[in-house]
Amino acid sequence: MEYSVWERSYTQYMLLHTEAKYLLSVDADMIYDPAVLKIMEREIKGCDVLFSGAPLRELRNAIGMGIGCAMLTRDVLEKVAFRCIEFRDGDVIDDGCTLELDLIRLGRRIRKGIFLSIAHYMNENEVRHINPQPLGLFRSITTSRFIRCVLLRGSVLLRRDIATRLRLIVYRFIGLMR
Repeated sequence: MEYSVWERSYTQYMLLHTEAKYLLSVDADMIYDPAVLKIMEREIKGCDVLFSGAPLRELRNAIGMGIGCAMLTRDVLEKVAFRCIEFRDGDVIDDGCTLELDLIRLGRRIRKGIFLSIAHYMNENEVRHINPQPLGLFRSITTSRFIRCVLLRGSVLLRRDIATRLRLIVYRFIGLMR
């Protein structure tokens, strides 16, 4: 699996030119709790990577646990590469999913939750908000290491992003049940 020169050189540059213990990855179309650094640094204790959930664009009430709001330790950055896997038909497994697959393969400690207040801009007129909250049973199961590993490995083998597709189907089904 290849990754772009830009992504490789960006990580190498950061590792060479700073002594920082963590990298905080955030999406540009979100507004985060002003105490984002303090909260994420507190919550990552005992872990290698922390993912804080954020509202998804695709569906109302859906929460994503990707790198739109994630904190990674320096040690992890030295061992993983940010990349996407693109298949011939154009389907893509994004950088958040490949990162998570690498973390599982390396046996790293991953923590997921909704630790911050986040406003995610869907477009110039619509914003979705989320506040800190515990993960419910559904989110705990769907974000578990075992389920994510099966779905992500299956995606690579089938050359289709089944992990994302299945999540969207389940959220749509739940939305119909409400």
